[in-house]
Amino acid sequence: CAMSAPSVSSWRSLTLITRGVFIELARKKDAYVLMIFMLIFVAGMLAAKAVGIDSPSTGTFLLNLGISLVYLFAHTLTLLLAFNQIPRELEHRSIYPLLARPLSRSMYVFSKCVACALCGMLVYVILFVLGWLPVPKLESYHVSTLFQMIALHFGSLFMISALAVACSLFLARGVNLV
Repeated sequence: CAMSAPSVSSWRSLTLITRGVFIELARKKDAYVLMIFMLIFVAGMLAAKAVGIDSPSTGTFLLNLGISLVYLFAHTLTLLLAFNQIPRELEHRSIYPLLARPLSRSMYVFSKCVACALCGMLVYVILFVLGWLPVPKLESYHVSTLFQMIALHFGSLFMISALAVACSLFLARGVNLV
């Protein structure tokens, strides 16, 4: 009568790994640098709003610029967070206690992908609110198109985190970042 180790539920392992990735995101200086750049954009938009923007095309341009910055910053941060997850844990030998538990390697890699994508989505939402609020809305915008764009951006955040984590399994850090 052999005893088997108790299995860890997939939700529990996902939440634990996600919690660790969120803690790492809070410790990264990259997030704060990107937040400073976004705040510089917000300050520029508040100054432009104070001066007065009366052209709808200028307002639309500034709104598109803000959304493009949000897209770029969120994807950059997600990439920087994801490509280093597994190599760092191998280097610090913190992966071995995780895999000593009854956690499959595929669930571990999947959890890292999901956790990095969730971090990217959180950063995206925060930066989106910062980029959307100060820009003057001088034209009418379609809410359905906005939600479609956000959904596509969330999908691309998951894809870039999955690609970075998968490449980190096979490539060196420098090559993976490129």
